[in-house]
Amino acid sequence: MLLVILHARPGKEIELERELRALIVPTRQEEGCLRYSLYGAPEGGAIGTFLFYEVWRTREAHTLHTQTPHFKRFSERKDELVEARDSAFWKQIA
Repeated sequence: MLLVILHARPGKEIELERELRALIVPTRQEEGCLRYSLYGAPEGGAIGTFLFYEVWRTREAHTLHTQTPHFKRFSERKDELVEARDSAFWKQIA
């Protein structure tokens, strides 16, 4: 499981959300994608904070995802839209 947390640059919150939403349909159609869900900031949380909850069949499937046109398109804009990003693969232990 991969968790990705993104914080929008001030004034770029709506634009970042639009770009993140554009990733959903094509990513869910990828062969190795088991789950790809986008969440907004929790109640009382910072506006412009987003979380992707991703489950990939294999790490290689995720690597292939990063080579897709839709991911590359977002990557070209991320520095303009994203102030901070944190991500990590987690493993299930129980």
